[in-house]
Amino acid sequence: MKELTYLLVLLAGAGISAQAGINARLGQALGNGMHAVLVSFTAGTVVALAYCLIEGGSLASLKGLRHAPWWVWTGGLLGVGFVWCSIFAVPKIGVVAMVPLAVAGQMIAAVVLEHYGLLGAPTQPVSPGRIGGVALVVLGAVVLAATRDPQPAG
Repeated sequence: MKELTYLLVLLAGAGISAQAGINARLGQALGNGMHAVLVSFTAGTVVALAYCLIEGGSLASLKGLRHAPWWVWTGGLLGVGFVWCSIFAVPKIGVVAMVPLAVAGQMIAAVVLEHYGLLGAPTQPVSPGRIGGVALVVLGAVVLAATRDPQPAG
């Protein structure tokens, strides 16, 4: 089961790269990055709603939100920020630079979140292996960004 989870995450990562290119093109077609974010999130909302309706079962109760921390509402805001950033960045630096830089940022934040157990993350102390792994990803992101041709073809 663990291997399937790894495969799903790998495929989701590939989807993020495709999403960055798709949304950047959508932003160019619409002439407005935030309008592209709106279209993207609307399409995602429609699919999520359809899934929930098809899935059946009981509807989730919103009562639990009364006792949840305020920051549980910020996930969608962070998603909007990320999608807008990809729409803005891909035409300027390309997918090959944008995605690894985003992953490097994710890894740095993940290590900090787990080290301190923030936002409900399981506590996992920083270790030399984790620092080394993050450093390799950051180095890879820097190399990919530095090797970008400043005059892209097409």
